[in-house]
Amino acid sequence: MPESGATFDEPPNMVSALHLHGLISQIPKTLQIATTGHARTLNSPIGRFEFLQIKPELMKQGIKWSDTHLPYLIATAEKALIDTLYLSTRKNRRFASLPEVDIRLRSFRKREFERLLQLLPISIRISASMRARWETLSAKNDNS
Repeated sequence: MPESGATFDEPPNMVSALHLHGLISQIPKTLQIATTGHARTLNSPIGRFEFLQIKPELMKQGIKWSDTHLPYLIATAEKALIDTLYLSTRKNRRFASLPEVDIRLRSFRKREFERLLQLLPISIRISASMRARWETLSAKNDNS
């Protein structure tokens, strides 16, 4: 993937990671990858890769190595949801309509989500918008 401008330390994120952690059942057609570089899309014979730009400060927490035969970096379930909510507040409102996200699973840690949300350097306006989406998502899961 050198032509994408991505490095191998840029982990699968957003909806892709939510699926890999079991929080959504749909298999995304595109693998989203958080990057500090320029946003771009790469179509290849094995799939479509979408590199979405986020602030470098947002790449410092919530990333771990996968438990696979060939380990790779991946956003935790909590960080993947934060990145998805963050991008849903930005200019093009990507992910403004989220698929069904099931945060009732044991693998999703609400306290860790809250900790990351407080820890990450996000403006008050964006944070408030993300919290409103989080509260809607939590209420929807509580009523299920």
